[in-house]
Amino acid sequence: MIKWGKLLLLMFKKSITLLLLFFAISISAKNFTDGDKLEILAKTVYAKDEVITAQGDVLVYSPQYYITANKALYNKKESTIELFDNVNIIKDGEMITFSNYAFLNLDKEKDIFTPILLLSNIHNIWINSKTSNKQNDLITFENSTLSSCDCYNPAWSISFSKGDYNTTKQWLNTYNTTLFVNQIPVLYTPYFGFPTDKTRRTGLLRPTFGYTQSTGFDFAQPFFYAPDLNWDLEYTPQIKGSRGHGHHLAYRFKDSLVSSLEIKAGVFQEKSDYFEQSSLVNDKHYGWDLEYKRTNVIAKNDNQDGLLVSLHSLNDIDYINTQVKNNSTLDKKLVESQIKYFYNTNNYYGDIDFKYFNDTTKVTHAQKNTTMHELPKVHLHKYSSQTFIKDLLYSVDLKFSSKTRETGLKANSTNIFIPLTYSVKLLDDYINFLYSHQITLIDIDYGNNSNNYNNAQFIENKHIFAFSTDLLKPYEGYIHTVNLKTSLTIPNISKQDGDLYSITNNSTDLNIFPVSKTKKNLTIALNQALYNKDDLSKTIAHKLTQSVVYDDTSGSKLSDLENTVTLYYKYGTLTNKFIYNHQDNIVINSSTTGTFNKNNFTSKAYYSYSKDMANIASTTESYSYRDLPDAKSVTLELGYNFYKYYYLGYKEEYDLVYDISKLKRYTFNIDKRCWAFDMRIENSIVASATTDDSAIRQDIIYFEFILKPIVTINQEYKNDRKK
Repeated sequence: MIKWGKLLLLMFKKSITLLLLFFAISISAKNFTDGDKLEILAKTVYAKDEVITAQGDVLVYSPQYYITANKALYNKKESTIELFDNVNIIKDGEMITFSNYAFLNLDKEKDIFTPILLLSNIHNIWINSKTSNKQNDLITFENSTLSSCDCYNPAWSISFSKGDYNTTKQWLNTYNTTLFVNQIPVLYTPYFGFPTDKTRRTGLLRPTFGYTQSTGFDFAQPFFYAPDLNWDLEYTPQIKGSRGHGHHLAYRFKDSLVSSLEIKAGVFQEKSDYFEQSSLVNDKHYGWDLEYKRTNVIAKNDNQDGLLVSLHSLNDIDYINTQVKNNSTLDKKLVESQIKYFYNTNNYYGDIDFKYFNDTTKVTHAQKNTTMHELPKVHLHKYSSQTFIKDLLYSVDLKFSSKTRETGLKANSTNIFIPLTYSVKLLDDYINFLYSHQITLIDIDYGNNSNNYNNAQFIENKHIFAFSTDLLKPYEGYIHTVNLKTSLTIPNISKQDGDLYSITNNSTDLNIFPVSKTKKNLTIALNQALYNKDDLSKTIAHKLTQSVVYDDTSGSKLSDLENTVTLYYKYGTLTNKFIYNHQDNIVINSSTTGTFNKNNFTSKAYYSYSKDMANIASTTESYSYRDLPDAKSVTLELGYNFYKYYYLGYKEEYDLVYDISKLKRYTFNIDKRCWAFDMRIENSIVASATTDDSAIRQDIIYFEFILKPIVTINQEYKNDRKK
């Protein structure tokens, strides 16, 4: 047998030869045409009774077949064709067979091949069989070998004594099956069946095996039920050794081309010993999820609308942790349920949004009653439109929010924002001038008001004057671009009545209903870059923003300085961002990211530093950043591709303040044409619902072995321990 590349080259050469023969034979040799069924070309073609005999560079083709051989016998009456020596058959442009002998029944779809090498250019697999028979849509094999690797000395292969392949269902069954890796037998099974495509079908999905030191052997066996094209059902029972057992159900339904529904529910029962030893809050973890998305609900013409329903219920975060397919994107501490509908036109936009939160850190019913929800939040927007004055635009933005909860202060707030904007170019388009008059109206109506807070109203007018310019200057080896912008904001408060947090009242009860009061300020922003003149590649970029704030009591002062510099070099980038506080003369936020990529080596290092703002007391009117605790972390990622198919990777996230590794991951991957192997060793901290609020440190060893495109075998070992 030959390798794939040689095989394709041989086929290409043979195809060219056959095409040349086609023209030569059409002129110098006989041919036979049987209506619309097929045409036979050869050096010699003669007929006797109902049998047509063709010899020498035989070419047979029809709408379904493309065949070459040394000799062919065609029986017109029986509609059969017998092929001898060097037989090559392409059927429907998909299946390719190579054999010494073939017998085809063109009417009854009954074929015989001896011996046969069958190739599928769609599924990328081949079968080498001693004998093969085809009747209608069923092909049977005897003493066969299959693989998707090179035909000569394949990296893996499956040998079987008997097998059958349903071309309609695209399902292959093998019997007395042995898996060989580099010609070494590693696994035997009396039966093995698998699909050769990705069509949805009812049956058992791949099981999941695993082992953890704390829970022992893990096993889950999903069952997939797909009776129709637009819905399916997946049921997954699981056992976690000494920990417990669970059941999860997923239902998916697509009611139209623009909508889909997914409902999931599950329960996991802990064993009493594990429940007590791990100090878990609940011995049973249960919940459900509902996701529904739809576009074009009622919208017509060029308008757009959409509906999103995302509902989630769970009694604790271990409902997520114990799922077999734990790929949830939910925040495990604050699980959000949402219903949102939007409608959009060329001139208007509107949406209504309901958000309900489940704080998993709160255990008792009384604690959960203090969680704030938004039921609902409404947003209406009028896009910018021209007024009766040229270049004078206006828009309107209205927001209503009902922040509610059973226990504690709640409020309904209304925010109306109306900007009027006028822009013009000056000095031969070198200067862009913009004037904006912005009106902000806020109304807050408090509820559950045990402290008798007064309802609040706030009205503010802002005048903004902005000048900007874009400059470009070429030099000998590079090009310098500069964007410079300065703006002056002058606010005027028309009304501030009632209890407004940070304005008239600093009570901690009001900090969840903040109102931002603008201070007079002058802002300067610089954005510049250098480009290589030869290829216009960027070499350096710099952004800087600084404001001067004018306060009625303390006079003028510099606000926080924001600065970003990025250096671009041949093998990567180096970026630094920082925020500097002038009053305390300290950097309050900084991050540095460096990348280096050369040949097959990739790397990324990220350092982050900030002051922990969460610890600021709400009742404190002024504070020093120097008194706040630091938050420091560093992340390192390394990757190396070698020998074309191999990859080594490493990633670590380290907390420098607590001197602890939050994540450490080692990765090894092999990805070849016909097989792949992935190994991951990981140590990380995960959250868990325990009575002592302790986190869990988890060790994972993960293996995955793929025989493309047939089998995926994965194994996972876990070790959970309290941090």
